[in-house]
Amino acid sequence: MVLIPSLTEARNQAKLISCKTAIKNISTMVENYSVDNNDKYPNLDFQVTISSPLKDYYTSIIKCPVSKDEYYYYYLSNSNSYQIYCPTSSSTLKHKTPKGIIQKLYFDPKEGTKEEY
Repeated sequence: MVLIPSLTEARNQAKLISCKTAIKNISTMVENYSVDNNDKYPNLDFQVTISSPLKDYYTSIIKCPVSKDEYYYYYLSNSNSYQIYCPTSSSTLKHKTPKGIIQKLYFDPKEGTKEEY
């Protein structure tokens, strides 16, 4: 049964790609929000849900394919920037890759998508 580990690895990779795409899409929503609000980012921390400040920029809630939970937006007031976190960063459910288990997956507009093992 050599095929089973390969299929599991492919499924894990697909979930990771889906998650990274979702994080990048949320970042695009934040940038659109900024354009519409005099170059200001939402200045509070929140989960990207139906009642979040970004609600006008999406039609359905985006959830992580691993944790099945919403993503997190954190405002960094000291640099007027933000980070978008995958919910697995604060969960026991984690993304698994051939390199190991990702403990923290997030997007920073200055650094791009970051993985911490």
